[in-house]
Amino acid sequence: MTVPRYIEFKTKNHYKVQTTALYDHKDIANSTETKFLGLIINETLSWNQHIDTMAAKLCSACYVLRNQTHIVPQTALWIIYYAHIHSILSNGIIFGGNSTNVNKLFIIQKRIFRIISNRGPRDFAGKLLKN
Repeated sequence: MTVPRYIEFKTKNHYKVQTTALYDHKDIANSTETKFLGLIINETLSWNQHIDTMAAKLCSACYVLRNQTHIVPQTALWIIYYAHIHSILSNGIIFGGNSTNVNKLFIIQKRIFRIISNRGPRDFAGKLLKN
């Protein structure tokens, strides 16, 4: 059985207010973040933890793609991209898309496009993104 928790949403410049929540005569613990439907939501709705988690998943997918480029044809790499990586990028983009930390995901996505297209790490990725 999971322990019940609650999140008290705050602004970044919040005042310290001591709150307690009770359910069935038991204290409910306060949590600073939770995972709900695949999104990591924190008390200030900054989306930084969610983006960091997505970046870690994308970096591991980047490693897998890099090791598969010599074995699998490019069409199969694009299928892997749309089946796995694109779904990671699409998860919660409507909420965290305005975050200042989202540039980290864009850089990893360009790296993945370069790997699939067999380009160098310093090649321009603008045409790859348009295609």
